[in-house]
This record gives sequence, C-alpha cells and structure tokens, in this order.
Amino acid sequence: MDVANEAVGQRVDHVGEALGTLLSEAQAAAAELDQALALRERVRGRPVVTLLGAAAVGYVLAGDLFTPLTARLLRGGISGAAARPGRAPGAA
Repeated sequence: MDVANEAVGQRVDHVGEALGTLLSEAQAAAAELDQALALRERVRGRPVVTLLGAAAVGYVLAGDLFTPLTARLLRGGISGAAARPGRAPGAA
C-alpha cells in the first residue's frame, strides 16, 4: 500500500510541476503578445477604433459573417461608396 501511495504522490508532484511550467509559459506568451501588438497603447490612443475592431472580430468569430444583416450592411456600404465617385471612402 505504501508503494501505491508513494507512486500517487510522485505523480501528483509531477502534475503540479507541469502545471506550474505551463502557467509560467502561458504568462510569458501573453506578455510577448501584448508587447508585440502594443494593445495598451492602441486602446489608450484610439479607444473607439479598438472597440469597433474587437466587435468586428467577435461578430466574425460568432459565425454571423454570412447572415442577411451582413449582406445589408455590405450593400449599404458599397452603395454609399458608389454614390460619391472620385472620393475615397471616409474622406471629408
């Protein structure tokens, strides 16, 4: 029985060490990603654009890309751009 308990204890220790390593690697990867994308600076500099970008990513990830609403929005954007020939979209 002692041998079985010792084996279980060793296994628990090994799993604990593996989880600790995984956690530290995940934290390091998140820090690298944050630094690479400079998310904090982007959010502080242009919060509305960041929010709209996050909403767009969420919309696509939710699977709503091919819906009637998306088709209407695209048609409206295309017809709005076509109504102003010679001007870049968003130009004042």
